[in-house]
Amino acid sequence: RFHVLPHHLPHHRSQNPTGFGRFSPAGPRCGECDEQYARKTPLPARDVIMGGLQTNWREVSPGGAFCRYRKIPVKKDVETAPNSWKTHYCYGSELLQQYNTKNSTEFKKNITLLEAINHLKISISIDSSNYLAFSQLGFAYYLNNEFPNAIYYLKKYTYAFPDDKLAAENLGYAFARNMQYEEAIKLFAGLIANKYESFDIYLFKGLSEMELKKYSDAIESLNKAKSYNPENAYVLTNLATAFIFIENYQEAINIYQKLRNIKPENSFAFQQLTKLYELTGKKAY
Repeated sequence: RFHVLPHHLPHHRSQNPTGFGRFSPAGPRCGECDEQYARKTPLPARDVIMGGLQTNWREVSPGGAFCRYRKIPVKKDVETAPNSWKTHYCYGSELLQQYNTKNSTEFKKNITLLEAINHLKISISIDSSNYLAFSQLGFAYYLNNEFPNAIYYLKKYTYAFPDDKLAAENLGYAFARNMQYEEAIKLFAGLIANKYESFDIYLFKGLSEMELKKYSDAIESLNKAKSYNPENAYVLTNLATAFIFIENYQEAINIYQKLRNIKPENSFAFQQLTKLYELTGKKAY
């Protein structure tokens, strides 16, 4: 029996160069909170990003939110207006931005993330119809590996804004990480049918299909992911694994040979090639 690289969904960003989904729902921008809250409609992210930011705009959230504050939201803002959903939302978003800074220690990051979750929850508790914090809170829970909670809030957001494909994409990642593979595959398939595609979508779709032992479907999805990044070792290794499961050993050999060409010191590829050569009666060259 072959020892194959586990095809579980990646758990660390280092395993996936693109970072497990972009998590940039087209959520509202703090500077236009009042107007958008009244209209109950989000401003498409591309209109802000491609339309050119004003000099006093500042990105305060990895979830794509923008703030027209002329200063960074600080805790004092929340203390001054403790009953404002807006201040809690903006400060929670700022904390998410701080969480992603490289110079923070792991301890400080964990504290910051939990504080962000708390303020975003308060924002929603002040006004339960406040959709502004749904995608942000879903993102924060995802970062904290609380996938059921991430799904809950991302679903609320996508229910309110079904045309937001990026938010739907993020919900798919949360489904996959929560081992709800059928839901993830269905969501990704719908996005692909609407010509909304990416490396991450095909990667997570393929890995979810492998978890359900749908190896032929997984091969198709992983090949699509490979078209975005032909030398991605994670994709190639899982693609070879899928070929092994359907007993297409020659294709697996071809992939492991490619991995060896890309990185000669790849010991796992060498071990797999040795076993495949023994099984097929071929000689290693």
